[in-house]
Amino acid sequence: MNKIRIINSSRKTVSKVLNRFKMSRINKDNHFKKQQPTHFISIPFCLGEVRERYLNFKKEILEKYPDQPDVDEVLFQNPNKLHMTLGVMNLSNKTEQANAIEILKQCKADVIDRIMVSQSFKMRICGVGVLNNDPMKARVVYGKVHDSEQQSWQLLCDNIVDYFTKEGVMEKEYDQVKMHITLMNTVFRRKSSVETIRKNRKPIDVSSIIKEYENYEFGETTVDAIHLSNMRAVSSSGYYKPEIILDLRQNESELKHIE
Repeated sequence: MNKIRIINSSRKTVSKVLNRFKMSRINKDNHFKKQQPTHFISIPFCLGEVRERYLNFKKEILEKYPDQPDVDEVLFQNPNKLHMTLGVMNLSNKTEQANAIEILKQCKADVIDRIMVSQSFKMRICGVGVLNNDPMKARVVYGKVHDSEQQSWQLLCDNIVDYFTKEGVMEKEYDQVKMHITLMNTVFRRKSSVETIRKNRKPIDVSSIIKEYENYEFGETTVDAIHLSNMRAVSSSGYYKPEIILDLRQNESELKHIE
């Protein structure tokens, strides 16, 4: 670590300069912490059986609970954006984005290919839960992503996050990646009408939904790609615009770079 020496005949001046330096470091650190994420590593679940079963889940709930004021259509995830998040990061310019792309390529060569050698490409989504473990005061309702018997998907996701964290482009929030897809989220109210925005993130009571759909089967899907997604842009498919797509079936570290 580099050392800084402050030299002055006045002890008071030295103390003042030192305090200013400490404050500048604190402000810099706080600025970094306050940076909003712009990108995330994601696994899409917006196609096939999972998408259809999700739409059926949404339809059933809206039909069964028409008189429950907390439950309305605006809370549900856009079916084109169903996904699992591995980790988020702030990539504020092209240089940082290019660096993250290179890290993902190297991660494939160093970590992902080794784990995928004996890995099934199937994932199963079954059951629902809430992030805060209190169905009566829920903000996020999610579908449970189930790992294979060998726990390979959990291992793969955790290793990718660890790799990006060590490279300094991602902050690790939890010991393990939460294997889930968001189905309902009160934050979606902010994107709707003025009336619903006033509710902000008021929690909702989904205890009846959790009880009835505890083992709801969203189906199985083939996972053959991981995206470095731009959370502020959408592609022609309606999913988050990818900076790059990692093809898990390729043996070599060849990625689809999105111009």
